[in-house]
Amino acid sequence: MSRDLNSSRFFENFTVILSPVVRKECDGTPRGKKEFEELAKFDSIGRIRLESPGKIDDVPKGLSGKERDERIIEDCIKYNAILVTGDKSMHAFASGKNVFTIYL
Repeated sequence: MSRDLNSSRFFENFTVILSPVVRKECDGTPRGKKEFEELAKFDSIGRIRLESPGKIDDVPKGLSGKERDERIIEDCIKYNAILVTGDKSMHAFASGKNVFTIYL
């Protein structure tokens, strides 16, 4: 998402909700940390608004990929959010749950 924000204004004025599952998955990787830094930068200059509901500690260890996807999709439903993903199976699963999805 940060690459798009660097090159265009498509996501400008969006509220980006970072699910606890996403935060837990991405915080442990250098690429994920870099993405969070970039999103925080865009939040600080008012291009987007970041929200981080829930607690990472509430996400159990050892969840399968399918269980993580289900939790992320549940958060999309709960917050009436658009799912942005590069995962084809998650895109299909979310679409089947009537979650609007942007597949990158």
